[in-house]
Amino acid sequence: MEHSNRSGLAHTRRPQPLGTKIGEANNSYKEAFSKLATGPGNLVRQVEMLRELGLKPKKKLKPKLLEEAGVEELELELEQSLALGAGADGGSEAV
Repeated sequence: MEHSNRSGLAHTRRPQPLGTKIGEANNSYKEAFSKLATGPGNLVRQVEMLRELGLKPKKKLKPKLLEEAGVEELELELEQSLALGAGADGGSEAV
C-alpha cells in the first residue's frame, strides 16, 4: 500500500510549480540585491558615504560588493566636491 501511495504522489506533483517558485525566489533575490548594492540610493553606497564623513565601521565591505555598488564613482564625486569646496573657501580642509 505504501508503494502505491508514493507512486501516486510522484504522478500528482508537477515540476512546473517548482520552477515557478524558483523563478519567484530568483526575482526576490535580485530585488533585494538591488536595494543592497546596485539600485539608486543603495545601502552599500550610503554606508560608504557615512564612512567618508568620518563614521568608523567595525567591518569592511567586500571589494566586489563595493565595485558593484559603484563606490569608486562615489569616491571620485566626493573628492571633486571637496576640491571645489576647498577652492571656494580659501583652501581649508573639510571636517
